[in-house]
Amino acid sequence: MKTKQKKVWSFATAKLQAKMRSILAAMAIIAIIALSMAGCGGDDKNTHTHEWEWVVTTPATTTAEGVETETCKTCGQTNGTRPIAKLEEQPVATTYDLYLKDVKITVNYKKKASEEKPVYLSKIDNAVTAFNDNIDTGGTSSIEVFNNLKTRGGDYIINVIYGVTSFDGFIAIDGRNLKVHDSWLSADDSTITALAFRNAFKAMLALPAIDENGVPYYGTLPYTTIKIYKGDATITDE
Repeated sequence: MKTKQKKVWSFATAKLQAKMRSILAAMAIIAIIALSMAGCGGDDKNTHTHEWEWVVTTPATTTAEGVETETCKTCGQTNGTRPIAKLEEQPVATTYDLYLKDVKITVNYKKKASEEKPVYLSKIDNAVTAFNDNIDTGGTSSIEVFNNLKTRGGDYIINVIYGVTSFDGFIAIDGRNLKVHDSWLSADDSTITALAFRNAFKAMLALPAIDENGVPYYGTLPYTTIKIYKGDATITDE
């Protein structure tokens, strides 16, 4: 009797185990199918719905185009490329130094790295050269302005202005700075004479500078006021 029960039990166990193996095999097949549907399936683009987006793979520069690649967000598969336009080169702040004898004058302006220096710098250069020639030949007014620049000491700055309403000539900002508009400088018919340049510095010297302690001062100057702070203005003593 016991032997018969044991055989029945063994048969039932074997049958159950076989059934479990079948179930596990079916589950494994289902899992494999699910995994294959979740991925892109290699080169088969129809195994799932791609979510395409353009991804920058090579950034553009001012000298070369870049590249964007259409890429699936889910699986990373790619679907072609397109160019990115070169970046527009932007002007950067640049300086140009020139000398009225041993007095340094710095021109602050902007230009693109690929550009040559602007033509108007030659205009300013020529005016400074003429100013220096006037000093060498004993021009009283030129010598007076030069001496006052030396008395005040330090460096002086010409600021080229962009983008605002244009104006003609030089304008004194304070006792060390002049401003001049890019449009006026760049115009073909604009000229900078030694006289206009000298009067621009007179206008500047009529305004206080700032000493090392932050205190405004004029220095030893023969003129104290100016009617208009412009390069071609008339200097008047009062």
